Amino acid sequence: MPTLESLIQEYGYWFVFGGALLEGETVMALSGYAAHRGFLALPFVIVFGFLGATIGDQFWFQLGRYRGREFLDSRPKWKEGVSRVDRLFERWGVVLILVFRFLYGVRTLAAVAFGAGNISTLKFTVFNAIGAAIWVATIAGGGYLLGSAMQAVLGNVEFYEAWGFAGLILVAAVLWLWHWLRSRKRAV
Repeated sequence: MPTLESLIQEYGYWFVFGGALLEGETVMALSGYAAHRGFLALPFVIVFGFLGATIGDQFWFQLGRYRGREFLDSRPKWKEGVSRVDRLFERWGVVLILVFRFLYGVRTLAAVAFGAGNISTLKFTVFNAIGAAIWVATIAGGGYLLGSAMQAVLGNVEFYEAWGFAGLILVAAVLWLWHWLRSRKRAV
């Protein structure tokens, strides 16, 4: 039976890429922690996280660019969020492109709204890449530092990490199931 360590070492970078592609603050923080523990290399965590975050947000931007308001109008629940993103962009401009991924719950929506707006593809691409680099370094670096702090407080953390990872997987599964059931209930 494969160990947690062997699974992380074998599939960890793909997990980092996929998590960053899909708004994965938790994945990036855990990846930083795994780098601290020596399961992954922090530079590769940052590279794979950067690629996932950049590609994911660029995809949503392009969807907004080519499907625009038609796509947004087909999601009436997003209207309030799009209005909020538009107001924030009027106030902050390109700074919002640098930090939108730090605003929980609006990352995908913001990228689509930027694409549907008047921002050039080149401007979004440049600021998106800079923002992704800042986001990945901050979140993965925070996970790495958290690992250092945990080791200083708890000493040998190997005993606790198996329970911690199991708990996180359980919480993620419960949240996914709750979200799935809720979306099915709304569809009926």
